[in-house]
Amino acid sequence: MIKFYFGDEKYLVFSEFQKEKKMFKKKNPNAQIEDFDFEQTIEMNLLREAFVSGGGLFSAKKMITLRNIGSLDLVKQDQLLELLKLPEIGIKGDLEVLIVLLGKEKPSTKIKGFLTRKTKKEIENFEFKKKNDEEVKKWIISELKKRTSSKITIEKKALDEISLIMNGNLWRISNELEKLICFVEEDLIKIEDVKKICSGNIEAGVFDLVDAIGTKNLEQAMTLKNRLITQGDNEFFIFSMIISQIRNLIKISSCTSKGIRNADQIASLCKIHPFVVKKTLKQQGSFPMEKLRTIYQLAADIDKEAKNGNRDMKEALDYFIAKI
Repeated sequence: MIKFYFGDEKYLVFSEFQKEKKMFKKKNPNAQIEDFDFEQTIEMNLLREAFVSGGGLFSAKKMITLRNIGSLDLVKQDQLLELLKLPEIGIKGDLEVLIVLLGKEKPSTKIKGFLTRKTKKEIENFEFKKKNDEEVKKWIISELKKRTSSKITIEKKALDEISLIMNGNLWRISNELEKLICFVEEDLIKIEDVKKICSGNIEAGVFDLVDAIGTKNLEQAMTLKNRLITQGDNEFFIFSMIISQIRNLIKISSCTSKGIRNADQIASLCKIHPFVVKKTLKQQGSFPMEKLRTIYQLAADIDKEAKNGNRDMKEALDYFIAKI
């Protein structure tokens, strides 16, 4: 059986894919699971071996997961298509193949057509389209019920506010719901809670990325950067958000150097959201003012080159993260 997950709503694509994988592991604890991410590896021989070999010593069941198939060139995509047509993948077969589209690269027309053809009984495809505003709000209410067993509800004004400031982005909304569930004092989320706790368009992952940069953990920084791209943010947006956070660090460091350390007072003086101020204060130790000025100058140079078309932002972002 092949299960194909795709669509514009990347959060649901990813979460449903993960849920299916988790269910398979629970039902078949001894089964073998092999993961292939074609942004990381293109070893077709290993993939071919995975398709034709059994599930292992303790289980006949086996799962293969495929990510970023659009990163393969057309020749390798044709080779993959032939593997997907193998008779080992049948309705009653012991092999289950999960394919998920998360990145920007699209698969070939032949593979997409094969995976979305309704007449093939051995293939199930699940498309997750972008939700409109009302659908997003219904999803928020549903998620709160799932995560809190209906203990915490949300008032209409708060619901409207979180949907608006997150611009319908389910990845960001999911993160903010976790914060609200942890910090809300009553069983009702009010608009005051959303304004106090939620970080608006500041992606929580950007704070983690800046933390990794500050501690010189390049591997973690690159992993977090790739995760943000998977969630739907492009390199220009991530670059701009890092710079925005560097600006916040400069402003807040200027305040603390003058003896102003109260988060609410800094938020008022610098016109920065209190939540952002509290997060940024924790990052100060990794970013002395001299380093911040150097980073800001490097960013200005990269920004100018990229906007003039003299630099590819994908390469520039990796360089920027590694350099600082």
